[in-house]
Amino acid sequence: MIKLNSDKGREIISDYITALNGDEEAIKYAYDKRKAEYDTYDDELKASVDKCFDCI
Repeated sequence: MIKLNSDKGREIISDYITALNGDEEAIKYAYDKRKAEYDTYDDELKASVDKCFDCI
């Protein structure tokens, strides 16, 4: 499990925010990455990732 309060968790959130502020291709990449990795996130990280995607 990747935890929100870890270097990897913070990096994931940062990557999603950056991608979601990008162009259509960056957003598609973020959706694909989320779909592939989501099950490896802990509940806090999942909630944060969901909040990022709620913004678009």
